[in-house]
Amino acid sequence: MPRKNRPPIHLLEVFETAARHESFKKAGLELNITASAISHQIKSLEQILGFALFNRITRGVKLTKEGRDYAYSLTRAFQVIDQASNVVLDKAKKIKVKVSIMPSLASNLVYPKLADFKNAHPEIDLEIDSCEELADCNDSSIDFAVRYGYGDWDQYRSQLLRRCHGVILASPDFLDRNPVNSPNQLEDLPLICLSHIESAWYSWAKHFKIENFQIKHPLNYHSYGTAIQAALQDIGLVSAIYELEKSLISKDKLVQVFDVKAQLKSGIYIVKSPHRKLTDASQQFINWLIQQIDTL
Repeated sequence: MPRKNRPPIHLLEVFETAARHESFKKAGLELNITASAISHQIKSLEQILGFALFNRITRGVKLTKEGRDYAYSLTRAFQVIDQASNVVLDKAKKIKVKVSIMPSLASNLVYPKLADFKNAHPEIDLEIDSCEELADCNDSSIDFAVRYGYGDWDQYRSQLLRRCHGVILASPDFLDRNPVNSPNQLEDLPLICLSHIESAWYSWAKHFKIENFQIKHPLNYHSYGTAIQAALQDIGLVSAIYELEKSLISKDKLVQVFDVKAQLKSGIYIVKSPHRKLTDASQQFINWLIQQIDTL
């Protein structure tokens, strides 16, 4: 039926209620109108449809076959409308929190246990934006970001959650093909480098007291996440952050090449706009996140 020919929704609701009770009086009590008003509106609907919905009998009304079939369909339709409305209303009642989290931290720490947080806080509608680049925390849609770095984001406020440790990782297959017995072998191996922090390998050379160190076989990548993926593809050694890759290490997808964890000056930070006050819901997620980080 074209929408313009559809009976008014209020008449359909009156009929569905009257059909459910099979009584104009009981329908009137539910809808808080008189039985006479119910009868009048049913007649209007019957005129629109062109057939009788009720047989009027001495002691009340009785649904016709057409009326019973129509009522059954309308009851199902109203149930669908009610369900859709409940979903929208429940979502509207939730407190929205949008967080930007770097992919390594999100995949290794947040996502595996995110269901626990949602079960504990069903009132919070949490959205995770997983990206390498530091989000624009001045964007009103972002409550805060979680990033790895030195806390030197001048335009933002940062809160240190944990200092981290550096490790050298490689895949088991790579190490099977390229046994590494000494740090002195580093410069002869393919080293995965980040274009903006190539100095990590020179810091390792200094740590191991390797003189005149050179990166002879660099494999350059733009982001930390792609560098880790390269190591997983058996391409070379990667200088990684232990706390961010602990999950991969525990699953033996990546292996520590040397039994060394170097204390770093960098760490995991909460980053936010200086003009944005954290909501109670945001603070609840931060508290949960701190608990997860403390397990690293």
